[in-house]
Amino acid sequence: MSTTRPRRFDFNRSLDTFEHHAIKLAATIIVLATVSTHLLEQLSTLKLPSFSSGEQTAKAATMPLVANRCCKVSVTDMDGVEHTVQVLASTLYEAVALGLRAIKKSSWAGEIPEGLNTVTVHILDDPIEHTVQIQTFKKWLARDGGSPSDKMARVKVREILQ
Repeated sequence: MSTTRPRRFDFNRSLDTFEHHAIKLAATIIVLATVSTHLLEQLSTLKLPSFSSGEQTAKAATMPLVANRCCKVSVTDMDGVEHTVQVLASTLYEAVALGLRAIKKSSWAGEIPEGLNTVTVHILDDPIEHTVQIQTFKKWLARDGGSPSDKMARVKVREILQ
């Protein structure tokens, strides 16, 4: 029968563990600070489009920013292969534009047919799935009129597709 001695408290080992956790925490704080700084720089370069009417410009400047949402965007190419990409977007059409741009850049994707072909957008934290015909998307993009927020959204989507 063997007897085991009770383990003594090892102060040096506990101190090493504490220091390890403190270093990991400090590294996490540095990463968060770096990301925050980068996001603030990105926000400072955000350009709002100017409109002809001073009233419309004032309304656009006071409109709240819409939070980006993580979306899964899917489209089928000419060969019948479905391609899916995740994007961050604040509107449905922005998600369509970002998704089409990313998928078209992929060497694995074939030609994407336009017209009646559809793009499906699924917001990951929302159980609703949205389907947009590319033809409808192109018509919306070509429009000139609408509210200041519609105009801003179209300018942003056009910039994405350039």
